[in-house]
Amino acid sequence: MRGAVPQLRVGMLLLADRGSDGYPLIRTAAATSAHLLAQVQSSRVPAVLHELADGSYLSVITRTGRRHSIPPITEGVAVRVIEARVTARSADGKSKNGHLDNCTGLRNSPERAF
Repeated sequence: MRGAVPQLRVGMLLLADRGSDGYPLIRTAAATSAHLLAQVQSSRVPAVLHELADGSYLSVITRTGRRHSIPPITEGVAVRVIEARVTARSADGKSKNGHLDNCTGLRNSPERAF
């Protein structure tokens, strides 16, 4: 994944799953001005800075990933967080529920995106 980041350009999209989560990757990708959609690890708890009408919210991804009071943040990447509830069913019919936080650099609310 890290090898792809230097190749990113404006208008490109980087998709990253939870296995590639990390502040350095998100920070470096955001600096390229490319678009980013990254699932973040469940150990990260983004703080809700501003809730948007569609239920997503604005936050900051930081090096530590722990929720903390705002301020102080000394370094971080501004993101929009889209929460998702997921249910997976196995072939034998058993199901497992999960929760995903997806972060994107697209911070405009949908009504102002166009």
